[in-house]
Amino acid sequence: METLLALPAVSFGDERHDVADLVLAGLLTGEWQALEDVVARGLGLEAARSGQVDAGEVESALEAFRYERRLIAAADLRGWLSERDLRLADLEGVLRRQLLRARFDGVRCPAAAAPLAGTVMRAEAMCAGTLRRLAGELCAWHAGGDWLTQRTIAESSDWSPTADPAEVQDLVAAALADVASGLSVLGSAKLWPRAERLAALKACYAHFRAAAVTDGAVDARLAEHRLEWTVVTGSELSFEFEGAARETRLRVVHDGDTLAQVAEMVGIEPVRRELELGSAPAEIGPELLAARDGDLVGPWCEGGRWRVLQLAGRFEPEQARDGGFRARAREELLGELVERVSAGKAGILAVL
Repeated sequence: METLLALPAVSFGDERHDVADLVLAGLLTGEWQALEDVVARGLGLEAARSGQVDAGEVESALEAFRYERRLIAAADLRGWLSERDLRLADLEGVLRRQLLRARFDGVRCPAAAAPLAGTVMRAEAMCAGTLRRLAGELCAWHAGGDWLTQRTIAESSDWSPTADPAEVQDLVAAALADVASGLSVLGSAKLWPRAERLAALKACYAHFRAAAVTDGAVDARLAEHRLEWTVVTGSELSFEFEGAARETRLRVVHDGDTLAQVAEMVGIEPVRRELELGSAPAEIGPELLAARDGDLVGPWCEGGRWRVLQLAGRFEPEQARDGGFRARAREELLGELVERVSAGKAGILAVL
């Protein structure tokens, strides 16, 4: 990691941040510590159970990784790795550890005993997209600060961002103690002003989030998304073959059987399913929109299985009790505002 820290990573207006600032921001938010925990568990599993993931599984994961990033040709993958100063073995190690963590999720396993190697953290941070996310988050902090500055000028207010001294002190201490990040090479004298600036930006962003979007704007956005965010609920049966799903539909729609009766007859347990109209499979979208409680929808193919769904109810975003849709609308509005404020100011300077 140490060789990566000085690489220019993000610009916003006239201000620039290197990778060291990204890692420091990750320590401030907890994302970097979370990555280290995940990597340590993966290394522990790799040491104890590496034989439980074979080469074919890693190759399949590599293929999925390539297609997700449109690295179709071998030359595309080589270029992607070369731009990040990574080897194929580094990426395969990342994928192997991902497979092990997924396979043994919930299984207790000691984390890696040795300190995390900087080369491993570099590969994990790049392949998992952690550095890219931190770059985006830092740009958002700047955008929040810019928005607040403009509002302060417009309102003739004297508000200004300040960093919490205790937070700054804790951040510097965490950076000095974090061996895997390599930040300790900067020393306290160089880390302190960075930590103060980042903590102030984070405080700006928190203030921005609280002030920038009104409840009325959230209500209006919910109204805009009323149809596509409407959720239908019901009981679903899934089958390996299309014919079995179509037979189920005939029995329920034309013969008068209940879905529970069909499920008992074929020995399948119905599962509760929720579908959001805007993201439901395209082939059943119109049918879902017109269906009423008790209607059977489908069959359709999803995830390699043929499915039918008997509706039990639906609720619009405003009817949700957990506030999830309001939070979603607020995040959407904040994201759009950040994008507008950042236009022409934010830039990513490195391949992350």
